[in-house]
Amino acid sequence: MAELKADELRRLPIHQSLVRDRLLLGGERNLVVIVAGIGALPMATGDVWLLATGLGFWLVALWVLRYLAKRDPRMSEAVSRHFNYQNRYPALPSFVAPNPKRRNHQG
Repeated sequence: MAELKADELRRLPIHQSLVRDRLLLGGERNLVVIVAGIGALPMATGDVWLLATGLGFWLVALWVLRYLAKRDPRMSEAVSRHFNYQNRYPALPSFVAPNPKRRNHQG
């Protein structure tokens, strides 16, 4: 077995499946599934008008989600994290300071 030279770098392959974003139909997977469920609700009635409305909503929402995924494939995570931030953080911590109410988006 040949030994590596001191100036030679060791190269390891990074498999694409480990760094690829989780997309479904070009949009974020969880958002596409939620939008498909919302779009399927009017279709369950069997009315032709509601069928077209649900399909149209799903196609427009899928187009928007694909556009957002091209900009940032993890947009929903960033928005969710944004809602968990407080409006103001006190400069100095104190044991007697009242705990400000947080806007907790996650529940």
